[in-house]
Amino acid sequence: MMRTLRHSSAGAAILVVNGDDATGNLLQDVLAREGYNVHHAGSAQEMWQVLDQRSVELILLRLHLTDAFGLDLIPRLAEHPQEPTVIILAGPRDLETAIECMRLGAYDYLTKPVAPGPFLIAVERALAARHVYQENVKCQSDLAHNYRRLRLLLELAVKLRTAFLRTQDLDRILQAVLVGVTAGEGLGFNRAFLVSLNVEGQYLEGTLAIGPASREEAHRIWAEIAERRLGLFEILEGVQTAVFNQGHPLNRIVRNIRVPMEDTKHVLVRAIRERKAFLVGDGAPPGLAVPSDLVSLLGTDRLAVVPLTSDETAYGVILADNAITKDPIMQEDVEALQLFAGLASIAVDKARICAMLGAQIQELHRFNEAVEQNKDILIQAERYRALGQMADQLLHEIRNPLSALGGMARRLHRKSKDGETQQYADVILRETHRLEHILKGLSDLTSAPQLDLKPVQLYELIEASIAVLQSELVRHHIGWQTHLPEPKPVLNLDRNQIQQALLNILKNAVEAMPEGGLLTVEVQHRDHNVEILVTDTGRGIISTNLTKALEPFFTTKTRSKGLGLTLAKRVLELHGGSVSLKGTKAGGTAVALTLPGLVASLDA
Repeated sequence: MMRTLRHSSAGAAILVVNGDDATGNLLQDVLAREGYNVHHAGSAQEMWQVLDQRSVELILLRLHLTDAFGLDLIPRLAEHPQEPTVIILAGPRDLETAIECMRLGAYDYLTKPVAPGPFLIAVERALAARHVYQENVKCQSDLAHNYRRLRLLLELAVKLRTAFLRTQDLDRILQAVLVGVTAGEGLGFNRAFLVSLNVEGQYLEGTLAIGPASREEAHRIWAEIAERRLGLFEILEGVQTAVFNQGHPLNRIVRNIRVPMEDTKHVLVRAIRERKAFLVGDGAPPGLAVPSDLVSLLGTDRLAVVPLTSDETAYGVILADNAITKDPIMQEDVEALQLFAGLASIAVDKARICAMLGAQIQELHRFNEAVEQNKDILIQAERYRALGQMADQLLHEIRNPLSALGGMARRLHRKSKDGETQQYADVILRETHRLEHILKGLSDLTSAPQLDLKPVQLYELIEASIAVLQSELVRHHIGWQTHLPEPKPVLNLDRNQIQQALLNILKNAVEAMPEGGLLTVEVQHRDHNVEILVTDTGRGIISTNLTKALEPFFTTKTRSKGLGLTLAKRVLELHGGSVSLKGTKAGGTAVALTLPGLVASLDA
């Protein structure tokens, strides 16, 4: 009694190639009753015709055909695209040939006459073995595919890590992210969009986009990449301008994306809140359709949506599509994009941390500078306090005797008729005047004068100061020139104090050129300040003395008090400015007087 087969191979296509053999015909009937899809071929030629027209899983092949020998057909069947499983139908005297057929690739052989029971068992085993073989081939193919994809992702991760390490600029990192999503060496999507979460976390807004705007542009770009064999880094450098080109069609599109975080059903918001990647569009789960306004904007309803988040912070969403080629987006593509977004999130985290640390370092530098400046001010204040105490003592102890000495010298000069005595009296008077001048300088240095600020035309003040010293300039054969560019600054200054400070600087310059030279006064506008640069071609100051030159009583001249620069520095600082010195290439000295450039009104 025949049994009805219940197995996974029921309905399998089987081709019986046996000519008009009665045994073959009987086997066809057995197979048909068991539910198999049976086909018949009376010759090798008919067999090839059937294989060209139908899908066949198993061939029952008779060794001796009218137009071919089965042994010769086995190698050709093994190379056929369908790779059908073959069972040889052999006579008792053909056993050695049948075994040779198995060596060449046949699965099994049956010796005629064949009983239905063993025959069906052999068929089932052959089909089961074929199924196992096909599953094995599929698994190997999947493994190879997954290996290639994993290797691609690892290579992409390494390359992008290198790109991320090259910069700490957040925009460049985000640009590298989008290039990695779309490049052929990367994930290979047609287009990529970055939608960022705003600082307050209230809404998502389109930020950057990359990809062709049309098929024509796509073909041109992809052909150029293929022709020039551009790698990821070359593409990254080449698209930098395009990514930030606000006139590019994709950037105009992405700027129109704005989704409030209150819209909790929107797929972009869900991706952020659930920290989950979605494949939306055709074939996606219900409830994950792309909103109509976004479809209209992007021109496609099939998207990969992946959140860009770290452990604690959400940065935005990456959208990727194949709107140009219309290639399907598979779930594995979304998973690869999600893996890549995780790597990108780490880089974004790093960039933001670096930016935060950079800002803190800058703040620390500013704090340290303020501490150093305050320290210098305290040291300077202590010096001035000590000078004040000394000056007060000197003024008290010296002024009265000095006045008496001067008076007696003048009286001696008037009453004496002796020329030599009068000459001595003149020396005493001259030195007495010098001492009184030194005491006045000390008094000015230690006192805190009140500024009388009024609008002053700076150029007129400079020219007037040079005019005061014009006779000295001529006497020492010193030429002078001024560079006073427009606009003419009008500043709130104490005219007398600033002019005295400028005269001190100009006198120093003149004294530095006893044998002639060139005096240059130049005004420069620097940010919000006005700088007066006084340059001479004299002997200069050695570099070790440049900072000391602004200290009280420092001088390298025989008959100098060493207070001119100090007093000038103090006047400038009272105005909120500063004085600095440096050597020139010609060997002279340049003194820079910097004043806050708040322009005043002459009508004030």
